[in-house]
Amino acid sequence: LRNVSVEEVFDYLNFMAAPGDLYHKKYVNHSIVPFINSVLKYLSDIPEKYLGSIRRENLENALVQLDLLMRRVYTVKTKGEKFITVKVGIIISLLKSELLEHRIQAIRLLASTCRTAKQGYYSSTSTANDKTVLKSLLKVPMLIEEIFGKRSHIELIHRSTEILNFFLLSETIDKEQFNTIWECCEHDEQSKIEILKVISDASRLLHSELVGFIAEKYAAKAKKTLKDQDIELLYKLSNEEVSTKKESMDKIVDIIWKVLIGEIHGVSAHVKKKGVDRFCAIMASPTKLSSEVKERYLTQLYTMIGDEHLTKLALELLRLIMTRMPTPLYTKKVSVILKYLKAGNVTENFLKDLSKYHAIAKKKLEAKTLNQAEHKEELNTRWEFLIFLLKFSSYRLGGKDLNNLWKLFVVNPVLPNDQVVFYKVFNEMIPWGRLDEWVESVNSLCDFFSLTICKESNDFHDLSQEGMEAIEYMLVVCNKYLRHLEDTRKQMYSDTIDVQDFVVKTVPSQIEGVNLLWKIVIEAKNEAVTLRAMELLNKLYTKLAASLEDAMGEISREFVKTAIEKLREFSEKMIKDKVNKSKEIVILLHVIEEMLDESERKGNYCITPFYAMFKGTPVKLVVQYSERGKPDSTFNLQLHSRVTFGQMKALIGLKLKRFPEKVDLAVNVVEIDFSSDDCL
Repeated sequence: LRNVSVEEVFDYLNFMAAPGDLYHKKYVNHSIVPFINSVLKYLSDIPEKYLGSIRRENLENALVQLDLLMRRVYTVKTKGEKFITVKVGIIISLLKSELLEHRIQAIRLLASTCRTAKQGYYSSTSTANDKTVLKSLLKVPMLIEEIFGKRSHIELIHRSTEILNFFLLSETIDKEQFNTIWECCEHDEQSKIEILKVISDASRLLHSELVGFIAEKYAAKAKKTLKDQDIELLYKLSNEEVSTKKESMDKIVDIIWKVLIGEIHGVSAHVKKKGVDRFCAIMASPTKLSSEVKERYLTQLYTMIGDEHLTKLALELLRLIMTRMPTPLYTKKVSVILKYLKAGNVTENFLKDLSKYHAIAKKKLEAKTLNQAEHKEELNTRWEFLIFLLKFSSYRLGGKDLNNLWKLFVVNPVLPNDQVVFYKVFNEMIPWGRLDEWVESVNSLCDFFSLTICKESNDFHDLSQEGMEAIEYMLVVCNKYLRHLEDTRKQMYSDTIDVQDFVVKTVPSQIEGVNLLWKIVIEAKNEAVTLRAMELLNKLYTKLAASLEDAMGEISREFVKTAIEKLREFSEKMIKDKVNKSKEIVILLHVIEEMLDESERKGNYCITPFYAMFKGTPVKLVVQYSERGKPDSTFNLQLHSRVTFGQMKALIGLKLKRFPEKVDLAVNVVEIDFSSDDCL
């Protein structure tokens, strides 16, 4: 067959493999076996001049026909050995071709051969036999050079995962050959990415010597060209079943650590983000690192808190590690990680850093070097860490802590938005349940509210809705604690405090923070804040307990009196100092109007409603009327003393279904002159 083209050989195979009645013993021995041997010899070393005519579909079909033909002649084991031999010969012939298409064909065929040999496809009963035969036939150094060497191509590397898996599984690859694969990373960026993907997919098969080799390579030549795939490979190599040497594991984790803390310069933010995720996964795993190594890294993170450049990273890593770390039931997450930290109190160090960062940011603002986006990220990281501490540790905010936070971010914020963010954080802490889950004691919160927030010198002109929500919560909580307010529903099984659900049990003027509400109503520029403060103020004066029923009138008068006094104060100041206080005056008039509207709607608080005052006192009128041919009849009519005769006729006419002009009025049968519209 040396002078026959590949296509002709394929045609002969199709013909000979066709089923027929000629397959008797003599025919097989004299024709089929020699033909198969000739085909095997031909395909094992295809003449170079015929390589160009090979097409993928034809080659695949020819191998199928050859497999069918050999099944009729040889035993399963012999057929498997011969078939693997011929496939390896075809692969080597195609790999030598200059055409990329043929080399890709060879890699495809080799990958499928490695995959099926692992499954024992050819021998049907023994995977070990197939792997042994393939292992003995493969020229590993030549194959690695062809796939990953100077003639390498990204399309070949992309399809080489199954091949590398087989090499590692059969232990036919040594350190020198693996170095050839690794050096392929130096060709170009795309080749490096593909190589790293291939090695990552085969990482579970790497023995400790190769893991150590990779760790040494990274340690010796780690640079800014690190990609996501580098981090992913290092993470996979950190698996306990892969890395059996402690030195290799330390080197692998240390490389990721250096990427995070910036010792490896020029690494992109995206790669650092990937590094954060993988480092936290390694640290949170109960099996990947020893307690000593975890303690070393966690202690370093602790000491980084307070560093101008590394605090953000340290807090983010600590929070993520604690979030992912598995904990026993009813055990605080922070408690588990604190056992590794022997350096001191994390929370105390964190609060000191918060004050230190505030001072640094202030200086940068004065020097006009503050990056507002970075400042926002720095603060958000710190707030997330604080919320996590309160939620998953036994730490609680004390009165001193609340005072410091108030001074830093409300009284003296770096940027105006810092105040809004602080209030949002404060409000996020509220829904977690009982008050004792985030504050040291209710008493410390009450002291903070009365001594700090209710100070006369506080400025609430720029108070946000979030700030008003926080103040409303503290006012209600503290006054419930002081017994000035009482829940209207039972709290035995409730874990939350409802700021809307209360009745007032003491005179409103004695409620802690009522003067603060008046101040907010008058000063706040935000209309929504003003309306919310007015609503709460009205509730404090109107949602009275039954024990204050006798004092309702006095309380209502006190409310109106306070508003009128403040109204007079602003009016006099406006005239005397020639200062425009029209906004404050309008707001106070609106407050009085709201109170009086409430009185009009309910007619309570011992104040006669305006509409009742206008109509006079209630009067019961007995009306007797007669109709022609019918006996006299009477009915009662509820009126007021200031109703006019004309209104009276209209009401009587409406009752009798008559026009008012048809109704004549008389008192004790004496007719009345109702030409004038006098009152009753």
